[in-house]
Amino acid sequence: MPSQRAEPVTFYSDGLRLAGILYLPEDGPDGADQAGPVPAVVLCAGWVGGRYHRAPTFAAGFTSRGIALLSFEYRGWGESKGDRTKLWPQEQVTDVRAAVSYLRQRPDIDGDRIALFGKEHGSAVATQAVADDPAVQALICMFPVGDGARWMRSIRRPWEWRELLATIEADRARRCVTGVSGHIDPSDVLLVDPATEERRRDKRARAGDFADWKLRIDSAEALLAFRPVDCAYRLAPRPVLFIAVENDNTVPVEEAMAFYSALPGPRKLILLRGIEHYAAYEPEYLAPVLESAARFLRAAFGAEPADEAGQEISLIGVPSPNAAMFSTTWPYMTRKLSSLT
Repeated sequence: MPSQRAEPVTFYSDGLRLAGILYLPEDGPDGADQAGPVPAVVLCAGWVGGRYHRAPTFAAGFTSRGIALLSFEYRGWGESKGDRTKLWPQEQVTDVRAAVSYLRQRPDIDGDRIALFGKEHGSAVATQAVADDPAVQALICMFPVGDGARWMRSIRRPWEWRELLATIEADRARRCVTGVSGHIDPSDVLLVDPATEERRRDKRARAGDFADWKLRIDSAEALLAFRPVDCAYRLAPRPVLFIAVENDNTVPVEEAMAFYSALPGPRKLILLRGIEHYAAYEPEYLAPVLESAARFLRAAFGAEPADEAGQEISLIGVPSPNAAMFSTTWPYMTRKLSSLT
C-alpha cells in the first residue's frame, strides 16, 4: 500500500463533535517528498458513516496521487456524538459540509481543491452537499442514488412498498398526537437480497454498532423525501463521475442511470459489468475504479490535463446476459454502450 499518514481528527457539526481519520500522502504523485498543501476528498459513507469501512484502501487510491482523504462518521455513529436512531439525510449533508469547512481551515490542505466521494446513500448526501456548497470542486458517486423514494420502491415488491408507506403514515399520525416517533428495524427499510442479508448478519455479529440498532420511523420518511436529483442542475460546471454496477440488487442500475441522465454535465460514467453490488469492492474491480477516480480528480483540480476527448462512459468487466435491458429502458445509454462494445 502506498505511503500515507493517518491522523485522527475531530470537528463539529450543529454543535456535535464528529470523529474521523484524515489520510495524508507522505509522497507526491511523482514519488518525491510531499511539499505544500494538498487537495483533498471527503469520503461520504452509506447509511451509517463508518470511518473504518474500507477507508484505508480508498485513501491509498488517492494519497498515491497526492490527494488527501478524510473519512468520518456521521452524527450518532462510532465516536461521533448524536442520536443513532435518527437518520435524516439533510443533517448528514450538514455533517459533510462541516467536514469540508474543517479541511478548508487546515494549512496542509488546499482549500480551493476539495471534492466529495459518496457511496450508496452517501452519494445522495454528497450530491446535495456539492449543490449547496460552492467550495466543493468535483463530485464522485459510487452506486448513485438520486431519489430516495424511487430507490426504496425499486428494491420492493408492490405490497412491500405499500406496507412501508402505511407504516410511515401511521407513525406520522401518532407523532402529531404524542410527539414521539416509533422505531423500525433498518432491515425493514433497506430491503436486500439473500446474499446481502447474509453479509449484513455477519457485519452485525462483528460490529457492536449494528447489533441492536433501531431506526426512528420518521427517518424512513425523511429518506423517502430526499431527492438530490432535483438539485442536479446546480452541480454544473463542476465535473461529476458516476460509478455503477450492472447487476446491483442494492442500488439498482436503473436508479443510477435515471440520476445520470439528469446531470447537466460535465459528466462521466464507469459501468462495472457482470457483477453484483459487493463484488465492486474486490481488488480486481476497485483498483481500476480508484485509479480512474484519482485521475478524474487530478484533472478537476488542474493537476493534469483533462481527458476531453475520452469516452464519456467506461466499461469494466464482462457484460451479463441482462445487458439487453438498456435497449428497452435507456435508449440514450444503449447508443453509448453500442459505440463501446
